[in-house]
Amino acid sequence: MRKKSIHRPSRKTNPLAMYTTLGGSRQFDAEERVALILPVRLSLDAFFNQNYTEDDVLNLCTATNVGLKLTETNDALHSVCLKTQAILSDAYTKLSQNGTHLSLELSQKTEVLTAVEIYETIIGQVTPKNLLNILEEVKLLIYNSP
Repeated sequence: MRKKSIHRPSRKTNPLAMYTTLGGSRQFDAEERVALILPVRLSLDAFFNQNYTEDDVLNLCTATNVGLKLTETNDALHSVCLKTQAILSDAYTKLSQNGTHLSLELSQKTEVLTAVEIYETIIGQVTPKNLLNILEEVKLLIYNSP
């Protein structure tokens, strides 16, 4: 009679493979969506009330860059994200160099709000794994930009 051997996982297997697969196939649940959207909405509120910090601008910049990554270059939504990126760049520069806030016109507020809404729509459609990949790319864009 042959002894049963204890099954040991191969050294080549990924112990997190099941979670990776699940993360790549499921959508965010309601609580997760709130956790991803709420900080951006709070930053938007601070931005509109002109009491924002550099972190608020970076939150909005991250959301805008997610929109830039997932919209078509010739699409109007991509153009909105580009305009918002320019507005946020001006706001960040003014805040970091002078310690003052950017006065926004109504059209600028509309651009920034639309970019945040694009981000919220994306959060409702991507999987956690996709968002992680997108955020890794966005992180490189933000921290490698001049």
